[in-house]
Amino acid sequence: MISNHIKDFIEEIIKKYSYKNDRGMEVKIVKNARDEDKLRTNRQFPFFSLLTANGSVEEKGISNYVNWKENGKEWSAYIRGILKMPLEVRVFAETEEEANNLLFETIRNVPDKWQLGNYKDRIELGEVAISDWSSSLLNGTLASCFVNFYMPIATTKKEVITTFIKGEQDE
Repeated sequence: MISNHIKDFIEEIIKKYSYKNDRGMEVKIVKNARDEDKLRTNRQFPFFSLLTANGSVEEKGISNYVNWKENGKEWSAYIRGILKMPLEVRVFAETEEEANNLLFETIRNVPDKWQLGNYKDRIELGEVAISDWSSSLLNGTLASCFVNFYMPIATTKKEVITTFIKGEQDE
């Protein structure tokens, strides 16, 4: 599932660049709303929450074919559109400064391209939100950013069969 791949992708960036906070504590990472609620309710700050949001299909990729070689054969697929899959990277922390530091240390290290199998496309950073309404977060602070992953939506791959008419093939 694409959502699991993009969550794992961002989790690796967090572990490489933002896994410890300013006090040297390891930061927890959750990948669903239920686990986020549990940590937030128990005030187990700081932590990252990686939640997928509703995506969309852009039409600008329609009518393109993609070809590649795999296991000595040539394959082709028809690109029907470009999937935009947003992932909200949320950081809950005791202070606004800590939440900001952890979030920005992560998003500044997100590359501008990614690949899943034979398909590759871009990554764009979207809306950023910083809360200053800590009373509704049990005296915590939330900082978040949407990371938008793009990926072609293709038909099932088909082998490209090349046939030659007698006399046209180079000998």
